[in-house]
Amino acid sequence: MVKFCKSIVGAAFAALVAAPLALAEAGPLLSGYGGQGGEAQGTLSGTQGAAGVLPFTGSELTLFVLFGVALLVTGFALRRFSGSRA
Repeated sequence: MVKFCKSIVGAAFAALVAAPLALAEAGPLLSGYGGQGGEAQGTLSGTQGAAGVLPFTGSELTLFVLFGVALLVTGFALRRFSGSRA
């Protein structure tokens, strides 16, 4: 049972470490900043935003939600399989 718990925790840790790194390579942040070195912005076009629409900040909300859910699941699994210490 302890070996199973350690393997679950190890797999969850590996997924939590590897997923953001893989998503960062192909995410919208690189395309938003011009790829390699970026370029200077000449003029501002459309400085007035559309009413009721938030600007895109470059971060994916779904990535943060999935990361939070993975942390919760890992915490519940650790608590469930750790057993009583008393």
